[in-house]
Order: sequence, then structure tokens, then C-alpha cells
Amino acid sequence: MSDFNPGGSRYPSGGESGADLLAWYSRSGDHAVRYRFARAFARNGSVVDVGCGHGFGALALEGAVGRYVGLDVDREAVAWAQRRIGPGRPWAEFHTLDDPGDLRAWRGFDVALAFEVVEHVTDPVGLLRDLVGLVRTGGRCLLSTPNGENSHGRPELYVSPYHVREYDLREFVALLRECHLAANLFVEYRIDGLDLIGRRALGRPVGRNLPVAPSSKRTRMLATVYSLWNNRLNGPVFWRIRKLKDGRRPSRPFSTILAEIPVDAGDRPGAPANV
Repeated sequence: MSDFNPGGSRYPSGGESGADLLAWYSRSGDHAVRYRFARAFARNGSVVDVGCGHGFGALALEGAVGRYVGLDVDREAVAWAQRRIGPGRPWAEFHTLDDPGDLRAWRGFDVALAFEVVEHVTDPVGLLRDLVGLVRTGGRCLLSTPNGENSHGRPELYVSPYHVREYDLREFVALLRECHLAANLFVEYRIDGLDLIGRRALGRPVGRNLPVAPSSKRTRMLATVYSLWNNRLNGPVFWRIRKLKDGRRPSRPFSTILAEIPVDAGDRPGAPANV
């Protein structure tokens, strides 16, 4: 079970320690897999994690980074990370952004992460440009966003009530092109598809703890299966990240879109590299 705090960050209900946070996110699977993906790019370098929330990224990247800086506009989440995650980890620090534009004060990182962030902002073009500015030449930006095809432009189906917009693959590619960013694209999916099955059957996304009226025996049964998925049949083992090849759409449904942006090519006009 999880909650959204006033800033939109997710945290484990009743969680009081970094161990609680690590266990909850690792059990949920999808977010943990993204940070496993990021470890391959960290290579003991410096990583800035935009939208760090309560600091799960520092725990997930421990041992793979030389320096970790977590940034978020959510003061409550950052304070929790400073109190619960920072002590004993001199290589990790957390800072509050008073405004997304404050990103421009940070520079020179090897890798910039923005997992599940772009859908929260009203100026996605400005965000992507600022992300590129965080990274040294030769570095990488990694970002992810929920697949908007699964919400069909209906805010009530958004993964979070704090989302401004969820992008489908076509819209996300158009956003990258508008910023003149070359990128390799990936998709993330659950191997049994149970997350998307639950969303379609119940009319709400997995992970949003909204009430479901048990209007029929079938709905009650699906709600039970849904709860079982959320609490037991989960973890990184159920999730995969695959690179899109030759611009072809994947043959199976997917829940998340990811992009790897080489900063060498960040200012060069053109379509994303594998789209």
C-alpha cells in the first residue's frame, strides 16, 4: 500500500526508515527496474536525480555512483530524505528546488535522471532543455514517463492525480523533436500484463488507491485479484525494459516510455536516434 504526499511523491504508508522505502519500492518493481537500468550508465560517476522524492534513487544506486544529488520541489519528501537517507552516506545529498527553473544552478554531472517527472510539469520543453544543461559533454540524460495510450487522455485514468499530461509514444517523440534531442527509446512492461489488465477491467490504474465500487460480482473478483497483484505478485522479476528497434512499435502493450539522451547530440537538430 502506498500514499501520495501533498507534493505528489509516493512513499510507503507508515514507512519510517530507508530500509522501509527500499523494501517498498523494490517490491513494487517498476521503479526499481528503472534505477537498475540507470546503474549501467552511472559507472561510479556523478548522478543528479531530478524528482528524487523520498530518496529511493540514492538507495538503488548505492555502490554504483561516486556522487548522488537528489533534487525535488517537494519539501516534505526532501526533508524526509535528508533525515532518513542522507546520514551515513556522505556521497549523497538532497536539495529542495523552489522552482523547476532552479535546475540551471546545477552543472557538470555525468548522468541526469528524471524518472516520472515530465508528466508533472506545465513546461516540458523547458524541463528537457534544463536537464541537458545539467550534464557534461559525453554524459547522458535518462528519463521515463507513463505511456499515455493507457489513459486515453482521461485524467481520471492517470497513474497519479498530480499528472498534468500523460504522453503516448507519438507525443513523446514529438516532444523530443521539438527540443532537437536525439535519443534512444525504450519501453517498460510487466511480463504477465497484469497491471494493464487491471487498469482496463477496473477503469483505474494500478498504484492509485482510489475506491472501487463493487457493483458486480465480476468487479469484486477483479478487485480481489488486483489487490493480490499489488501486494504479492510483484517485484522487479515481473518487469522488463526493452529498446525499440528501427523505430518500430513494440508488439505488446507497455506501461512506461524511457529515453536515453546522449548529451553530445543534445543540441543537434534531428529525430530521435532510434525513432
